[in-house]
Amino acid sequence: MLSKTLHVYRSISGWEVKKEGRKSRTFGTKRDALAMAVHQARNSRAAQVVVHRRDGRVAELRMFGMPKILKSPRKSPLRQRIAKAVGKVVMDRLRADSPRDHAPA
Repeated sequence: MLSKTLHVYRSISGWEVKKEGRKSRTFGTKRDALAMAVHQARNSRAAQVVVHRRDGRVAELRMFGMPKILKSPRKSPLRQRIAKAVGKVVMDRLRADSPRDHAPA
């Protein structure tokens, strides 16, 4: 099952919604950006909406038409460092795909 991923993150010009491999759309508020991302996800067969914090870490993950994934039962400092590193890589990729300037993490 192919799924699409929509990222919601803060930039200099507002809140961005970006589907992987596509140009991002800018919204004035986080609420508007999240509403559009959820609307697009619900209209597809399988999708996930990933909301990022300013530092790139995942703040929220919503899945539509996909099986639930169990969360890790414990929180460790290593897990937090890995999450931060992965978030940085994702934000760097999103910024590299977009021609606009984005706010620093």
